[in-house]
Parts: sequence; structure tokens; C-alpha cells
Amino acid sequence: MSLRDGKYQLVVLTKGYTEYKARFLVSKDAQMKQPADMKGKRFGMPDPDSITAVITRATMRDLGIDSAKAEIRTTRYQDAVPFFVENGFSDVGVSASGPVIKQWQEKGGAVLFESKAVPIKHMIASTKMSDTDKEKVRALMLGLDKSDAGQKILAKIGYKGYESGDPQQLAVLAKWLGY
Repeated sequence: MSLRDGKYQLVVLTKGYTEYKARFLVSKDAQMKQPADMKGKRFGMPDPDSITAVITRATMRDLGIDSAKAEIRTTRYQDAVPFFVENGFSDVGVSASGPVIKQWQEKGGAVLFESKAVPIKHMIASTKMSDTDKEKVRALMLGLDKSDAGQKILAKIGYKGYESGDPQQLAVLAKWLGY
């Protein structure tokens, strides 16, 4: 990861994308009651290259589950994950999609465990950019939601605004994720 390697630096984080979590879904009648019960189970999760999958593997590592040895079925679409659990292809499904989780719980499914929160959608800049220019960009981005013109721009791109973020916290999370 370029942030970890010191080639880039955090400018801002996107509001609404700072609490991204992988949630481990189980059927309502599952015998699993705690995270340790997932050892030896079959998992269904999004594409291996997705941020959800990266968070899932880091969380599994924390739980003592070797994702390289676990039986993992992947799908391109997070909304397909519940299908795996409902139809017996997986014992545990993993998704970070709010609508998927909500629908799962409305149908009686359970969330057994959730990962650490990870901010996604960072705005970064080269470390070659001057501190003065970086601060100008940061100030501009942080002020977008405070004017009508800025709010119109944000509406066009579907964001609520930006926040400063904590570069040290981001570095710790990057290390945890294996970046």
C-alpha cells in the first residue's frame, strides 16, 4: 500500500465511508453462537480482491482461522452471499453491504460477528506535493458541504462530504489488513 510505504499521504476521508465492516452471517437456526464456532466451517464471501474479502481474511486471522485452509466460496456480488447460506453452500456468509445485512436480519438471519471498522474511499496525495498545497486541497474538500455550490457538487458524486481522518489510525489498519 502506498500510504504504508510513505509514497502517499492522507488528505481526507469520505464521510459515510469510515465504518466499513465485514459482517459474518449465519442462519437463525445455526449452532454457532460465538466467533470461535466458525472454525472449520464453510464461508461464502465477495470476490477475493474486494475490500470486504481483505477485511474478512484479517478478521479470520484474528480469530485463529486460516483463510488459506478454510473452504471459501466467492461471488462477484455481495447480495448473492445470503443465497450461499440459505441453500447450504456455506455455513457462514460475509458481507459489508448495509442493505444485504438489513434484509438478512429482516428474514430472521443473524449476524454472528463483525470486523473492526475500516475507513474506505480515501483521498490521498503524493508525498511530493507540498504541505501548503495539500492543506489547500484538504481545506477545499472539508469545506464542500458548507456551501450550496459545494453541496451540489457532492450531490452529483453521491457523497455527504469529507473529514480529516487520522493518518496514524489508518497506518495501523493498513498493517492489520496486510497492506
